[in-house]
Amino acid sequence: MSYSDHFRKKVLAKLDKGYSTRAVVAQFEIDKNTIVQWKKCIAIKRAHPLNPVKSIMMFYVLMLKHILMSFNMNGLQIIISS
Repeated sequence: MSYSDHFRKKVLAKLDKGYSTRAVVAQFEIDKNTIVQWKKCIAIKRAHPLNPVKSIMMFYVLMLKHILMSFNMNGLQIIISS
């Protein structure tokens, strides 16, 4: 069975509010494994950002900080503000 995005958001919102999976299963009368799969999909989407440009920029910022910190360790006294 296919569920609408609105229904999925409604179910996941209950979980975000602190309701247990068991309580949500009983309330909406859907299979527990369905909810578990939805939660996994959300976790995967959060792990892989939608904006690749931002990810690349963050990578370069971290690399620059690493380089500057290595110079600092060599006695150049570079101050890095976070």
